[in-house]
Amino acid sequence: MSKTGRNDSCPCGSGKKHKQCCLPRESISAVNKHPINLYIPNVLMEAVGHHQAGRLSEAEAIYRQILRIESGHADALHLLGVIAHQVGKNEVAIELISKAISANSTSPFYYLNLGAAYQARGFFGEAVTSLRRALSLQPDFVEAHNSLGNVLRSVGQFEEALESCLRALAIKPDYVDALCNMGTVLQELGRFDEAVAIYQRALAIKPDFAEVLSNLGNAQRDLGQLDNALESCRRALAINPDYAEAHNNLGVVLHDSGQLAAAVDSYQKAVEINPQYADAHNNVGNALRTLGQHSAAVLSCRRALEIRPDFAEGYNNLGNVLRDLGQLEDAMASYRWALEINPDFAEVRWKLAINIPLVAGIQNEIEACRANFAREISELNAWFEHGRIELGSKAVGSYQPFYLAYQEENNRTFLSQYGSLCTGLMKHWQDKQNFTVNPVAQSGMVRVGIVSAHIHKHSVWDAIVKGWLTHLDPNRFEIVLFHVGGKEDTETDWAKNLVASFEKNRGNFKQWVEVILEKQTDVLIYPEIGMDQMTFKLASLRLAPIQVAAWGHPETSGLPTLDYYLSAEYLEPRNAQNNYSEKLICLPNLGCHYHPEQVKSTEPDLASLGIDSTLPILLCPGTPFKYAPLHDYVFVEIALQLGQCQFVFFTNDIRELSEKLYRRLDLVFAKAHLKIGDYCIFIPWQEKAAFYGLMQRANVFLDTIGFSGFNTAMQAVECRLPIVTREGRFMRGRLAGGILRRMGLTELIAATEEEYHLWPIVS
Repeated sequence: MSKTGRNDSCPCGSGKKHKQCCLPRESISAVNKHPINLYIPNVLMEAVGHHQAGRLSEAEAIYRQILRIESGHADALHLLGVIAHQVGKNEVAIELISKAISANSTSPFYYLNLGAAYQARGFFGEAVTSLRRALSLQPDFVEAHNSLGNVLRSVGQFEEALESCLRALAIKPDYVDALCNMGTVLQELGRFDEAVAIYQRALAIKPDFAEVLSNLGNAQRDLGQLDNALESCRRALAINPDYAEAHNNLGVVLHDSGQLAAAVDSYQKAVEINPQYADAHNNVGNALRTLGQHSAAVLSCRRALEIRPDFAEGYNNLGNVLRDLGQLEDAMASYRWALEINPDFAEVRWKLAINIPLVAGIQNEIEACRANFAREISELNAWFEHGRIELGSKAVGSYQPFYLAYQEENNRTFLSQYGSLCTGLMKHWQDKQNFTVNPVAQSGMVRVGIVSAHIHKHSVWDAIVKGWLTHLDPNRFEIVLFHVGGKEDTETDWAKNLVASFEKNRGNFKQWVEVILEKQTDVLIYPEIGMDQMTFKLASLRLAPIQVAAWGHPETSGLPTLDYYLSAEYLEPRNAQNNYSEKLICLPNLGCHYHPEQVKSTEPDLASLGIDSTLPILLCPGTPFKYAPLHDYVFVEIALQLGQCQFVFFTNDIRELSEKLYRRLDLVFAKAHLKIGDYCIFIPWQEKAAFYGLMQRANVFLDTIGFSGFNTAMQAVECRLPIVTREGRFMRGRLAGGILRRMGLTELIAATEEEYHLWPIVS
């Protein structure tokens, strides 16, 4: 949110014409030192005229001329300080205005502008002191009340900021600047409907106020009214095409709408208008990260930090990009900088605690991570207990221990500790909001709510949710679908026609809680806990009498708010309950209905991919983080026993992760005196038809050990590609095995790594 300009007002900051406010004739210094002093008032008014017209160099020259005649002239010092503030030289502004106050400590306008200079330098405590001094001199100083509200908002004192805005409006009800400021405060308080009403009140007074329109767009975005938000931002830009903040705000709305390329264009327009606009550079980096352009994202983030070295959110965003690139140590350093700048930055403190490598370089890295995790969560819990519990609801779900599941260990203890922290913080929020679960009216029908971010073509949809919607008996079950994600396609449209109620586009967490409670479900199911911030946050609350997790992310949630976990007989080992904090329910067979794909393949150009068609092709389509260092030797063993062959891996969108896996494999092949280039190739990820064609030409599909693939294994079955899998100790390592067991092909299921690396030779 940008501060409102005062292009048509006095340079002193009063909002009035200069002759009417801070330079009444009696405030001019005594004229007894030199005859020329008789002309100072007229000369000063000439300078003020230049100042008001934006001719700052002419105004500055005259102010300095006055000071050469009378070095302690308070008004000239003050207005020279105002110019320094206007051109960004706030240290100079503070020095000059302080000298003016030394000469005349009774002018509230001096303190008003001193506060503005302090605020611009980030000295918020000094700004508050200056503005309160202005108000002590003139209690009905409406501009000082508004400015105080602005500063208090900047330091997160939102209730006090709101009170200052209300005081300004009590004095001057049509004060548009105060209405605009009040709207931003209400947004910070999460009172988005009220913010929209305040902005509309301001626009009724001044319809062409571009800043209010831009901020209105922000509030509408917070309410999930993305179409209205786009219209408001575009109206702002129609009034002022060079309004950098409106271009930035439009970019944020476009980003939320999934129009990432357009969002980048809008952010870059903001940067073109104002190259020093750190927020816009940071937003460019955020959008580029989402687009997978991580190297460019790093550059944008670093540019934002060059402009504003104390930009905590910039360090947070840079840390996110570095973490995606697998540069975990650098990411943690960036997060630590953010926390040093803002010690109460809860989301960053959360990420520092969940320090889990995406792709481990060596097995010891995983062991060290597990040793640290429990301690870090305990320290994070203590961090919130020290007066920060109100920040908890913002942090929960902001980053999750997703990659812990790719370590083949029992994570129940770790995740239960983590889940207890999350539910405790969210219960505090829920109690404060006074949200309770109402008794469900017995109607004979069971109302089932499904909360998912993936009601579109996606692995969770294909494997789990689509089958539920297709086969749950509509005479017994009334389904309410809560689509908390932003992506939609033909599968989304199909889903809408199968359910009693379809809810989407709730702009913020609180609204989602309200609509879920309003629907009064008997059972609330979360298919993919751990994959999405909103679903995890909602699952950390009690919003229905019975709450259930499923295996979209095949790992226990650890959340005490989830009562049951839906799995399947063929996916679980013996004594599987020991792996879950929830009560485990094993449905028959695979526990799901999978809709077959219509396999439409294209013939792959193997030579262009670097694949030798005369050699055995062993397909390895897992993402880099599915391959644990502990099992790298298996590929060497297969190569040693099978002889010349090709392991075909796929390059991840984030190339650096694939490169890390390649370097790791290179070491194990080298230890066996083999050249990795003779056996392993990494090819670009293929479109579905080309991938199917490659599956049809391959000899074997090597399932990932420890974290299996379900949808990919199903695709291999449809392409008649033999699967070799090592059945794991946990459900997440048994997905392909479950499919083979259902097909009666248990001979393709290896019990050990030794059996696993023998199967490609046998087949």
